[in-house]
Amino acid sequence: MDMMDPKDERLDPLMNFTIKSFRLDPEKWRVSEEEGMRVEHGPTTVETEAVPGDDALGLFIALTEELALPLIGNGKNCSDWPQGMQEEMLRQMKLLKKQALVVQAQTQGRIFLPQCDLHEDACYLERSLDQKDQSENNLGDIILRSTIQSKDLQACESTIIEWAELVDEFLKQDSSELLLERTRPMPIEEFNFWESRLENLVFIDKKLKSTKAQQVVAIVENAESVYAPILQQVYSSVQSALNEAEDITRNLKPLQELLEKLQTMDYPQLRDQVETMMKEVLLLWTRSQFYCKPCRIVVLIQEICNLFIELSRSFLGRGQVLKGLLSDPAPVLESVCLCIATLERLKECFRDCRAELDTQGGNNPKWDFPSMLIFIHLDQFLKRLDNIREGYRVTLDMAHLDQAILGGINGKKWTGLIQNKYTHFFHHMTILAKSKCDATDCHDQEFPELWAQFDAQVKGIENSLVDIFSSALQTCTISTSAGKIVLMFGAVLRRPLILNNLHCHFNSVWNMILTEVNQTEHLTLLTPHILLVCLSKDTTIILIVQVGYTSTVQVFKFLNNNK
Repeated sequence: MDMMDPKDERLDPLMNFTIKSFRLDPEKWRVSEEEGMRVEHGPTTVETEAVPGDDALGLFIALTEELALPLIGNGKNCSDWPQGMQEEMLRQMKLLKKQALVVQAQTQGRIFLPQCDLHEDACYLERSLDQKDQSENNLGDIILRSTIQSKDLQACESTIIEWAELVDEFLKQDSSELLLERTRPMPIEEFNFWESRLENLVFIDKKLKSTKAQQVVAIVENAESVYAPILQQVYSSVQSALNEAEDITRNLKPLQELLEKLQTMDYPQLRDQVETMMKEVLLLWTRSQFYCKPCRIVVLIQEICNLFIELSRSFLGRGQVLKGLLSDPAPVLESVCLCIATLERLKECFRDCRAELDTQGGNNPKWDFPSMLIFIHLDQFLKRLDNIREGYRVTLDMAHLDQAILGGINGKKWTGLIQNKYTHFFHHMTILAKSKCDATDCHDQEFPELWAQFDAQVKGIENSLVDIFSSALQTCTISTSAGKIVLMFGAVLRRPLILNNLHCHFNSVWNMILTEVNQTEHLTLLTPHILLVCLSKDTTIILIVQVGYTSTVQVFKFLNNNK
């Protein structure tokens, strides 16, 4: 094979067609040289030298039905075969055809019930009787009829066994299988499962009521076969499953329409629709005769949670969610908080519906199953979102360290140390932001490792900042100096680790402020002044305006847990 010229102009039409058809970025067309080779000495007419087509089973069934069976069934083609070989070959080919039809139906999500072919046996009986002498007809008739009835009964019993196995295997299918396989199915898969199940059951019921199926029933009942009760059980099981599928499909329809509508909405609108959606789930539980089972409602709500997880991931940009750490953290943080609030609202509405069921009377079963079974994946995703939110919060908080300048005797020293810590933080934040992991994918195990490293570095930086701020506050002799530090680094000082370690220093600053306030009160005898003290739960704001020979305005925001 020769290397193809990457700039070959003959490829331009193919490139344009491919890019437009698949809506690809033009850069996708750029490939390495070893990936763009010209194949020589290949088959010039693939259609004639190979078997085209994607439906191998369909081809096999057609060849068996239209070619193999007619050839083997023609006695002239088998005249020199050993006795009984033709019948055995026909039996094996028919068996292969039945198995292929069953597999083909299963690959298409359907079920196939092979019919018992009694017509050919009857024709065989008539041909056999015509070949007998008239004198032998009475005895031959009895013998052949007995033989064919035995063959018919045997064929019917074999067919009943096949039906029972196929129907039993089909009825064992459950929508929870995908969850048990550790996949994350969506509600649409639940709806499709029951619609497909109903369609198959209608098909099975129609086949069981067909003329050929009724012939099978008549033969086994007339012969008082031991397989007659098995056949009746098949009929009963199919009818019960059909009633169940009709009830569930009908009652799932309103919820399906609502969820389809939700998926077309903008994400910020979802939070207001969560309660309506959970009310519809509650109505499904109370209305449906067959869906009010814990295993089914657990599967459905898990699928709804998976849907909300995917909607949240799409809203956040999936693998791009961490890129905002380097560009504009505030809007991304707001989006992450919105996702958390929406998902928490989903859990809250579930608890409200469960409480409503507990207060209702009647025979409606309760949602007494552990909520952990439902929200196991949602809680994992919320934990990821909490980590992402914390990453954006600490980025915005630490941004106050950038360009910070402190005055005073040791101001240059403190400024240098703080700038150094911010540079250290920015380095590790950049590593996190530029990682190729998808932080919103709970299956992505790269993010937990990156987050653990980043969190450890942040804690180390915060401990260093505690030492810096502790020393800086200790050198403050008047409240104005401490107030400037609090005003400049308030967001950083509110971080739990720093706040807890600087608590004693904040108390000292608070006492310093109270002392200066008392001193100001004494000055009121000589100097006009306005004194206003505003207290809130988390922040104390003291505004002091003194009017005298000099006018000064001091504003302090002081974090205080005790005041």
